[in-house]
Amino acid sequence: MAEEEGGGGGNGNGGGGKKKLIIIIVAVALLLVIAIVAFLFLAGGEEEAEEEEEIVEVTSEAEPLAVPIFLPLDSYIVNLKDGRRYLKTTIQHSGFL
Repeated sequence: MAEEEGGGGGNGNGGGGKKKLIIIIVAVALLLVIAIVAFLFLAGGEEEAEEEEEIVEVTSEAEPLAVPIFLPLDSYIVNLKDGRRYLKTTIQHSGFL
């Protein structure tokens, strides 16, 4: 009887151990696939960024920037939700010649 109890318990633990091993192997394989995909994705992005860079030389012959014009608009007053405070703001519109 002692052999039957020991043998039955061994088979149950052995099956559980195999399931745990399979789960660990699948998890490690999944992590490897994710790491490879992330590496390829990130490595591909750096190459494209380097190709798109363009060096622009600054010379004294460059045209000056346009002079902006600031147009003052009216002040606006808005009551806030609590009813005890308000917001007062002034807006300026900028345009270029």
